Amino acid sequence: MTSVPEILRQTRGLFERQPRNLRASMLVILAFFTFAAMSVMLRTLNNEIPIVEVIFVRQFSALLLMAPIYRRVWPEIRKPHRITLHMMRGVTASGAMFCGLSALMLISLANVTAIQMTEVLFATAFASLLLREKVSALHWALTLVGFAGVVIMMHPFGEGLAWGNVLALCGAIC
Repeated sequence: MTSVPEILRQTRGLFERQPRNLRASMLVILAFFTFAAMSVMLRTLNNEIPIVEVIFVRQFSALLLMAPIYRRVWPEIRKPHRITLHMMRGVTASGAMFCGLSALMLISLANVTAIQMTEVLFATAFASLLLREKVSALHWALTLVGFAGVVIMMHPFGEGLAWGNVLALCGAIC
């Protein structure tokens, strides 16, 4: 009988022999499955576990998974440049996680995903406004059309704006 470490070594070798693009695609697919599984578990647990604990477990798990990489680049990690930007990123990422996971408890996964796809629209706007990037009129028009589609999907007029929609949108902005 083959041991678990032996199976892991064989699997790792098979993975590393694949082209880089295929490996990247496989990891993206794995990330999507992981996100879907987490979303299903979160919906199942709904209000039994506070969202802050869910975020803690999620981040601690990510820390454990990334530990081998962190160990390799430890000298660079110990000397960060522009620490205030790192701290701002941590705060906004935490806010985005809190808003996105809270929205999952209130509205459907499909709506949360669709609303959070507006991240690209906000990135376009922020790149233009904050970084002084050149954005063409066509890109602005397409951004506005995309944002209008999300607003229509959120139904802000008939039944009112649901808090889950607002949280998902705040998560996209963060």
